[in-house]
Amino acid sequence: MGLERSERSFHAKDPMGTDKNKTTKTFTILSAALILIAENGFHHTPVSLIAKKAGVGAGTIYRYFRDKDELIHALFEHVEGRLRRAFMEKYDSEVSVRKK
Repeated sequence: MGLERSERSFHAKDPMGTDKNKTTKTFTILSAALILIAENGFHHTPVSLIAKKAGVGAGTIYRYFRDKDELIHALFEHVEGRLRRAFMEKYDSEVSVRKK
């Protein structure tokens, strides 16, 4: 019951020389957490359920995140970054603030 192909839209880019497998696995875990927390809420989404959805063992999650709180903070940063990129994608610095 891993993530569906459409839920895995991430392609590991490696501008900083990071481990692509780690980056992809981290993204898969974050994606699973986001889906499950949206469906069930934070308190009804145990790490074991996130692991099952991501198609990894629970121990794998703890290899990448110290605990569930750290995973949630990373998820917040990930979603915030995606939102920021989406907002800035069409941002035209030449247009006046009034017109924007």
